Amino acid sequence: MTVLDWESWGMAPVGYDAACLWTAPLPVPALASRVLAVFADVLGTQAGRLARLMLCANVERVHRRTGKTSPLTVLARTAATDLLESLT
Repeated sequence: MTVLDWESWGMAPVGYDAACLWTAPLPVPALASRVLAVFADVLGTQAGRLARLMLCANVERVHRRTGKTSPLTVLARTAATDLLESLT
């Protein structure tokens, strides 16, 4: 299987692409866990946790800007809380 990720092409923090792949399936915990396991070498680092936190913040930013709740809104908040705890 091949995964091609062309979104946000260009410079990004280390782990950003893998974090994008992790964020999208948050509503499917088994798949999000699988992405986390496959890309653990990147997502398990401080840079990877920061990249995941940045994407969770983007979900929250969209929610606050639009007032609309998406399937990711609550899940990203929960993940952000866990990520913040792991960074301290």
